[in-house]
Amino acid sequence: MNERQAANLPSHLLRAEGGVTLVDHQAESGKRQVIPGIERALPGMKTGGDCKIRIGLHMAYGYKGLPSLIPPHALLVVALGLRDIVQTWLKRTPQDVHLTESFTRSNVGRSSEK
Repeated sequence: MNERQAANLPSHLLRAEGGVTLVDHQAESGKRQVIPGIERALPGMKTGGDCKIRIGLHMAYGYKGLPSLIPPHALLVVALGLRDIVQTWLKRTPQDVHLTESFTRSNVGRSSEK
């Protein structure tokens, strides 16, 4: 990340480590809180893991880019580090759980009857 990009982010999201500016960002999976290229890379990662990914324009900022930050048609090279995974649990009623279980069982039954 360069200085111009860092200047456009809130300071509570930034931290410096070894002379490199890093972004600390929390995102909930499936909520479109990050670009699709990052969303697709996260499921293959483990807590504490690092990876470097290339994200094409179709999975990033497209033909328009982000004015004054990311040029149009940009190929992004992103270094990801997954610091922690926080699981959130939905509140479900016993009826919701029952419906989910019966739906799963019916799928398993169908797939084994080939």
